[in-house]
Amino acid sequence: MTGRAAPRSIVVLEPTDPGDVAPPADRRVMDQLGRAFIPELQLLQQGQVLEFRNSENELHSVRVDRDGSSRIPVFNVATAPFASYEFRFDTPGFYNVACDVHQEMRALILVTATPHATIAAEDGTFSFSNVTPGSYELTMHDAGRTVVRPVEVTGAPAEIIIAGN
Repeated sequence: MTGRAAPRSIVVLEPTDPGDVAPPADRRVMDQLGRAFIPELQLLQQGQVLEFRNSENELHSVRVDRDGSSRIPVFNVATAPFASYEFRFDTPGFYNVACDVHQEMRALILVTATPHATIAAEDGTFSFSNVTPGSYELTMHDAGRTVVRPVEVTGAPAEIIIAGN
């Protein structure tokens, strides 16, 4: 399945009748380097482990809270030089990431219940492979705006446009 959305937007395809989908076994990494979180946006599947790595000779911290929450941290840990901290994200949603030591360091994590999540290219194109036929919701998150469209996947090639209103 291919489509077009707002450039660099987050696009998620979720079944309307979700089943249990095992998270990928691979660990993702969010590095602290040059007083920045790399990448600044991390997509994870529910149950996936993220390693927060400090790749420089400087003390950092990792404070993660649920977006829209009362800013009560999910966790807040110091990351010593060249150390790391792992966390399994079991609840879907957006998470804000910050370093209390360096206020300019910010990142965002989106945890989804589906393996079908991506960041659209600069021209807005995106694609998903191995999508089982069925009913889905296609969601685009872009600069504080969320657009949701119902999608029926039949197995035939399809292009979905979600960038419009």
